[in-house]
Amino acid sequence: MGARERRLLKDFEEVKKLVQESNGLLVVRHYGNPPEVYYIEIKGIYGIERLNEEKRPILRDYHEFTIDLRTGYPYNPPRIYFNTPIFHPNIWPSRLVCIEDVWNPSHTLRDIIIDIVNRIQYYSPEKVNLESVANKEAAEWVRNNKEWLFSKNRNDFPRVPFPPTPVVGKDEEEEIEW
Repeated sequence: MGARERRLLKDFEEVKKLVQESNGLLVVRHYGNPPEVYYIEIKGIYGIERLNEEKRPILRDYHEFTIDLRTGYPYNPPRIYFNTPIFHPNIWPSRLVCIEDVWNPSHTLRDIIIDIVNRIQYYSPEKVNLESVANKEAAEWVRNNKEWLFSKNRNDFPRVPFPPTPVVGKDEEEEIEW
């Protein structure tokens, strides 16, 4: 077995663990032996589907995307494509995810999935690259709405730590660094 096959198998094992850790938020189907194509479903994570006529976000809490590792992964970035609508500066209007500018072969499939889930929900400013945009309209919207989008009290657009953190005591709260 070659290095690529060993890497694909290691990634597969890590993804199975991530599914278990996700408490039902993540469903994964895979194709190939070892798996090279993953079909990902995310439930209960809010993201922006599109803007309405007043330029306000229409949210959705169910997302599907495909990760294709047949493009020379891990030396080349995987091809990631959303199957559901998504509005994000780093995702092309065609729904292809732009990761080439931040790709490193040390990134695992687990890392990729966690990054995508956190991008979906605009979890933190670090998950939005406004220097290398794929969707100019989304980038402009983010620039104009940063204060609300990255506020700690964004109640109408909740953030969910992913993978979910263990339940903490009533007196303890997770502190998100901004």
